[in-house]
Amino acid sequence: MMSRNLAKLLERLGLNRLLRFWAVAEYGSYHHAAEVLGIRECNLPSLIDSLEMSLGYRLLIRRGPGKKPLLTGEGRELHRQLTPIFESTAQAIATSTRPPAQRKG
Repeated sequence: MMSRNLAKLLERLGLNRLLRFWAVAEYGSYHHAAEVLGIRECNLPSLIDSLEMSLGYRLLIRRGPGKKPLLTGEGRELHRQLTPIFESTAQAIATSTRPPAQRKG
């Protein structure tokens, strides 16, 4: 699970559109993704639209108000590839911010 602090760090690094897509795919809804990221839900669809335009393909199938978006094949593949990147980033940050006595290795 990703923390709000990590989400904000990734946003500052310029990964906000990928992170926000990943969160919608991971949590299955705009509402839950926005809650986890600590942002307004109304901003998510336009950011994902922008990402889709940049990539040149659809990631999500929008099904209307109150219904969860579905991942396209490309969306599933991107989510699958982003997951270990965001998880290892979260682990790296958690490890590097621990006091030296608590670090492994």
